[in-house]
Amino acid sequence: MMKDTEKGLKEALSEYFAGHGQRLTMMTKLVLALLQMSTVNFAKLALVVNAKVKRSSNFKRIQRFMKSYSFDQERFVRFAWEKYANKGSWVALSMDRTNWKFGRININILTIGISWRGTAIPLVWKLLDKRGLSNTEERIELLDELLKILLPAERTKIRYVLMDREFGSIDWITALKERHLGFIIRIRVDAKVRKPGQEREKAAKTLFACTHFRCLRKQQVVFHYRLFMGGYKIAAKEYLILVSDTPLKHQGRMYAERWGIEVFFGCCKRRGFNFEDTHLTKTRANKHFDLLVRHSLYLGF
Repeated sequence: MMKDTEKGLKEALSEYFAGHGQRLTMMTKLVLALLQMSTVNFAKLALVVNAKVKRSSNFKRIQRFMKSYSFDQERFVRFAWEKYANKGSWVALSMDRTNWKFGRININILTIGISWRGTAIPLVWKLLDKRGLSNTEERIELLDELLKILLPAERTKIRYVLMDREFGSIDWITALKERHLGFIIRIRVDAKVRKPGQEREKAAKTLFACTHFRCLRKQQVVFHYRLFMGGYKIAAKEYLILVSDTPLKHQGRMYAERWGIEVFFGCCKRRGFNFEDTHLTKTRANKHFDLLVRHSLYLGF
């Protein structure tokens, strides 16, 4: 059974990824080892990556592979888009960031992925050379990397980009509009809102004291743009407030799809594949993330 699984995965990968046969074999074995061991720790992967050789030999082979491994982002996006984005008439993308600190090294990854069946299939990602929030320039660079790979007809299938509170800003919404991308963004409770034609502003939370999701019929001026709003009060000091370029009557449920990228991040870390289980440099973190992404694709098809 395992031989059949390995053969099927290698054949699927070989359709999209160029490279020597031995490299594809090793990539396939590592993906399956991740499934079995739920960790990126080389010493643990070496136990199962090839049962016919010694653990020490497996360990050195993994080290050599990771040192020479080169990831083809364009081929990967083409692979993922065909497998997941082409299954329906439209797609929703999620954009988010995860970070943690290993010693003095900040591992901070900004990611765009396809929302898919309660998780997310990452398409492009960027390791940020800092702690904390991403900025507009970093987001634009990553978004444009994806749009450059996609064909015009494929770009038109993107109905929404789903984002959390980090992404609520004038400059970022301007960038999305310039690229003709629909969006749903959760905003902070203290974001300033006003009615068109009026100067008096109020905090967004004052519009949503209700305990059920409420959509405002008329657009409000938020971040200098006329946007549709919807939201409700979750708890005493917690609100879900959304802004979008399209009416939010049904899109409130669509925003829940954004949680899929949080699920993916959780699977990469302590709730899944223990991404922090090895001494990571930024380069190695990026290569580990590449393999975890390939694993997520394998689970999907």
